[in-house]
Amino acid sequence: MGQGMSDIRILLAEDNSEHQNLLLLALVGKRPRINVTVVSSGAEFLRAVKNEKYDCAVLDYNLQDYYAPELLKAVQGLTQDCPMLVISSSDEQSVVVESMRSGGVDFLPKHEAVQGDYLWRRVGASILESRRQRRDRRRSERRERYLAKAFDTDPLTGLYNRRYLDRCLLQRRWQNDRRQQCCMMIDVDHFKQINDTHGHPAGDKILKQVAHAIRQQVDSSGTAVRYGGEEFLVIRPASTLADAWIHAERIRRKIEHTAVSSLENAAHITVSIGLVLADTQRISPEMIDHADKALYMAKNQGRNTVCTWKMVEIDTVLQRVTAKKNTNLERNSKQFLANCRSLLGPTQWEHLTSHAARVGGAAYNIASAMKLDPEYAQRVRTASLLHDIGKCLLPEELLAKPSSLAFEEWHLIARHAEMGAWIARQLGVDEQTAQMIHHHHTRFDSCKTDDPDSPKAPLGARIICVADALVTMTTDRSYRPRLSTTEALRELQRERGRQFDPDIVDVAYFAKPVALAEAA
Repeated sequence: MGQGMSDIRILLAEDNSEHQNLLLLALVGKRPRINVTVVSSGAEFLRAVKNEKYDCAVLDYNLQDYYAPELLKAVQGLTQDCPMLVISSSDEQSVVVESMRSGGVDFLPKHEAVQGDYLWRRVGASILESRRQRRDRRRSERRERYLAKAFDTDPLTGLYNRRYLDRCLLQRRWQNDRRQQCCMMIDVDHFKQINDTHGHPAGDKILKQVAHAIRQQVDSSGTAVRYGGEEFLVIRPASTLADAWIHAERIRRKIEHTAVSSLENAAHITVSIGLVLADTQRISPEMIDHADKALYMAKNQGRNTVCTWKMVEIDTVLQRVTAKKNTNLERNSKQFLANCRSLLGPTQWEHLTSHAARVGGAAYNIASAMKLDPEYAQRVRTASLLHDIGKCLLPEELLAKPSSLAFEEWHLIARHAEMGAWIARQLGVDEQTAQMIHHHHTRFDSCKTDDPDSPKAPLGARIICVADALVTMTTDRSYRPRLSTTEALRELQRERGRQFDPDIVDVAYFAKPVALAEAA
């Protein structure tokens, strides 16, 4: 039978010991590496087929406990690649027909099977045919998989296409997954300009690189889709909004640091990302629409950023409040907070109300102790009352986290100052006050006057920074108990000239009965 027929395993079911020996001789003879397992009953045959794999089985029609047709029917589905040959002392037509109809691939009269190599030639032919069918079947399955993948795959980027996504949504693919899922809509910034300037081949190369970066950041539990044009969609499990946001930031940074060698005047590309988090029952075209609206907001925010659906909801409230053209900042702020109440967690609400009020009082008292202009001191108080307004856009779970924040979580928290300044402008604060909010977390030692690129924190922002630290340290937080006023002042002194303006720390320290009147 050739070298390809070595290491053949055959199962022989025969209850007559004399016939066993004759059949073994017919099968093995002097042939090397032919392994025959012999069983003497139908029950043993069933156990052997279920527990081991064989290249062929030779089965006596009339065993003591089973007829061959019964056994053939019992093992259907288990022996697809193991042809069954039935042998019998009877060559009646009915025995042959019943054996073949029950799943046998061949039938031999027993007196022929024990003569010369006749049985072996029939067994070998059956094995060769079985292997040929297996190869054809595997080739066909591979082709079907290839065609299915080609049908569902975008030919340029290799990601799934819109057709695949639509089918997943129709079949409710994620409905049995108990985990929350986040949906990210990703859009390449200024892509039309890239195509117009550098040509479509350069644009195609960029799309491939973006797709590659996305694929590197999305594991097997996620789904990455080329949604259309320069837009991509990612659906993946996420335990919290913070988890989803951090993952979106990783994708954004990965793409931002991807060099594009084909562009002469643009070394890097950027993307804007819209993000929404939902349970699996809400994964639908509506969820994708929410992600798309968050993406549109990211574009309006200057691109190369991540915006969430919660930001869109907060912005909707903001637009509703400011649409009335009311110039009263205090009234606008109170109405905005009241309308946002249902969107905020308890920690967010505390930061935006009682904490903000205490910081406002402490900052105003420090400004007054510094004998600043009363109008400027009032502006400092206004900025203090709104200094944490950007936290309404942050995930509640980060603000309430009972342990230290990871680096990427700190990066998200740090965005609240910039976002707070943006909200405050919409509510009606002037630019000077907005800059106080924007820079109230800027470290004093990062403001180098001889460096034009160094962040410049105005005096009001530096006052708020000290007041905020005092109030925070003397308040119970989820990650630590509060400090006494003396301990808090000692911490300020330790960071004097580094995190905090030394002059403001000195005022807060020596004028503490005034500076801490509202913070105590």
